[in-house]
Amino acid sequence: MRRFDLSGPIREGMWTYGAPLPEVRIRRVASLERDGWDAHVLHAPNLLGTSIETAAHLQPDRPTIEEIPLDRFFARAVVLQLEEKPRRGVIEQEELQKAAAPIEPGMAILVATGWDRMWDDPRYYWDSPHFTREAMEWLAGRKPAILGVDISSNSDPYGREGLNHLIFDAGALLLGPLANLRRLSQPYVDLICLPLNIPGLSGTPCRPVAIEE
Repeated sequence: MRRFDLSGPIREGMWTYGAPLPEVRIRRVASLERDGWDAHVLHAPNLLGTSIETAAHLQPDRPTIEEIPLDRFFARAVVLQLEEKPRRGVIEQEELQKAAAPIEPGMAILVATGWDRMWDDPRYYWDSPHFTREAMEWLAGRKPAILGVDISSNSDPYGREGLNHLIFDAGALLLGPLANLRRLSQPYVDLICLPLNIPGLSGTPCRPVAIEE
């Protein structure tokens, strides 16, 4: 059995999705040398780094993170390994179909493009690859429990397509941006992605783990 951390690191000044979200700030407020104990303050958006989010992020009267049953954060997942995507590359339906092993409704879908290699690039969000509408419609049509991606924007960051509505309308949670999907060698893995228990939020950071038998 092998376990893989699918989260990206959280660092001072790392990328965010832009205004009105604040920059990430991590400040030491107590130290072993001065205070005899260590503590930091984290100032950041709720969707920080690798996060899991519910439809409440975009749609009214939808469950917030604490209202999602615990079982929803555990899933059998199919891994779609796509070709390496360049800056602002486009993900087409045909390549998803070509890469996919059989997908049953209720599984998680993990889409790997290699974009996590750019995690520390200041253009990480704005130059993200993205799906076409047809590609997202195809993914939503598989009725996944979770859609996990290693890109930072499912829609064109400069557009107004709102493709995440399609996956939320299909009843799925969104997970990402992920890291280390290229390390997975099996077409199917077990996925665990537990959010923080902060009532009232549409999503929180998480540390997803993939398990290969």
